[in-house]
Amino acid sequence: MDSETREMIEQHALWIADKDQGKRASVRGGVDLQGADLENAKLQGANLQGSNMQEVNLQGASLQGVYFQDSNLREANLRGANLRQASLQNVNLKGADLKNANLFGAILSKVSLKGANLQEASLKSAFLYKANLQGADLRGADLIGARLHNANLRGTQLEGIKLRAAKMQDACLPLANFEGVELWGINLQGANVRGANLQLTNLEYAKLEYADLREVDMQGADLHGANLQGADLRGANLKEVSLLDANLQGADLRGADLQGTNFEGANFQDTKLSPKENIFKLRLILTTEQLKAAIFMDEIDAVENNG
Repeated sequence: MDSETREMIEQHALWIADKDQGKRASVRGGVDLQGADLENAKLQGANLQGSNMQEVNLQGASLQGVYFQDSNLREANLRGANLRQASLQNVNLKGADLKNANLFGAILSKVSLKGANLQEASLKSAFLYKANLQGADLRGADLIGARLHNANLRGTQLEGIKLRAAKMQDACLPLANFEGVELWGINLQGANVRGANLQLTNLEYAKLEYADLREVDMQGADLHGANLQGADLRGANLKEVSLLDANLQGADLRGADLQGTNFEGANFQDTKLSPKENIFKLRLILTTEQLKAAIFMDEIDAVENNG
């Protein structure tokens, strides 16, 4: 880090303490801080747009409201950093360490967090539109109320994650492991959750319209009041699932395992069922009205033959 940059950071620290002293850090075209040691630095409110901060050490730094747009923070150390309401649009955070970081309300649209460590991080109410979280470690992270529209979460580690009321429309989560995760009120409209593990999850009042739920394992899950209109559940494991008062209008349940499933009060209007199903077994779990409202269709579009 050159003397000019060091002076800028020192002046910014003075400005934070007293707005009549020092000067707010604001750079056009960015600054080169690659590999710099800025542990516990006080940079809140700074404008660092377009900066090169690869491998920078910002552990424990105060970065509230910092404007990082278009910056390179690849493999940066941001452990325990306070990034509350920071602007991180289109930032490269591949392989960055954000364990225990505070990203409450941060703007992370189109950010790359591929392979990043976000264990125990707070992302409450964060905006992650089209964020790439492929292979990221989100164990224990708090994403309550976060917005992840069109986000890529392929191969992410999700054990212990909090996703209550998160908005994840059109997100990509195939084969994700959500076992036991609190998903109450989550919005997964149009999302790709094919083959995911959703055993014992709480999906009460979840929005799952037109989601790809083929071959998911939902055994023992609670979907009370969930909206599954138009959802594709072919080949899904729905053993002992509660779909009390759920909306299954137009949903496709062909080939799904319905042993012990609770469909009390569920809407079966135009729900697709396979004619191969044992009608006597269906009569044990569905009402006459539900059976009349459903559509029995041949297995023309088998799960394995439909991408």
